[in-house]
Amino acid sequence: MIIKTTILLLLVQYSMCGGHESTTNLSSQNATNKVNITTDNVYQTIRQANESTDVVSQPKTDRVYQPTYEVNETMGEIYETTTDVIYETTDEVNEMTSNMNETTEIINGEQNTTLTEINETTSSQPALQTTLASLNSVFPSSTVSNLTTRSS
Repeated sequence: MIIKTTILLLLVQYSMCGGHESTTNLSSQNATNKVNITTDNVYQTIRQANESTDVVSQPKTDRVYQPTYEVNETMGEIYETTTDVIYETTDEVNEMTSNMNETTEIINGEQNTTLTEINETTSSQPALQTTLASLNSVFPSSTVSNLTTRSS
């Protein structure tokens, strides 16, 4: 019963640590490979435990408990490796978020500069229209028409 419970806990632990390929970088991939190797060792230990259980016809508890201890030790290694991967990935996500925030600040600054330039250009248009109206009154219409055509 202990072995079956241990196996069930091990499988739950294995599924929580991402036994499939879902890594985003080399260090996470290496950690996943380490978890997979460790998991293979766990399965080997489970097979040994099952063989020991089949062989026990008299009380030979040391042959049964030793593989169980090995399974528990391997589960601890899986947990430690998984925790390391989670911390490393969290650090990388935090760094990426920081970089994205800096980039957003730069973009916002550029947008503000562009909006200021647009406002300055828009505010100078009435003065240009007044100047053009003054030119219309001073010069003959053919000269003004020629000037507006060239400015366009």
